[in-house]
Amino acid sequence: MSSPAVWADAKARIEAYAAAKPITVAWPNEPFDQPEPPAEWVAIEAYGDTADAIELGRDAAWIEEGSIDMHVMVPRGRGIDTALQIRKELSDLFRGIEPAAVTYSGASLHRLGPEQDDSLYRPLTLRVFYTYQSR
Repeated sequence: MSSPAVWADAKARIEAYAAAKPITVAWPNEPFDQPEPPAEWVAIEAYGDTADAIELGRDAAWIEEGSIDMHVMVPRGRGIDTALQIRKELSDLFRGIEPAAVTYSGASLHRLGPEQDDSLYRPLTLRVFYTYQSR
């Protein structure tokens, strides 16, 4: 999981988007009900892959690198046009942002994944990479 500051920044961006769209979002370890009838929704994960000191001493700065993963859940048999649009809109949330403690530096657009256990949805994943500097 990412640092709290990274999570708060990404979550605020996604929540604002979801409220305006509107679209249902599944947050880790929070209650969630799939939309009825089946419709696109987004599952969110965050990964802090590395955290390394970049200075010496007690108050050294640290750099954390990781990703925010957004899985657009696509109802089986519906095609991917809407999901591709949602993924593009999510990607745009993390583009053109002035450098700050959290910097977003690219994305990976994954293929449509295999059916989930419930056989109702397939994930179309967006992975946005971040760097976070903390003291």
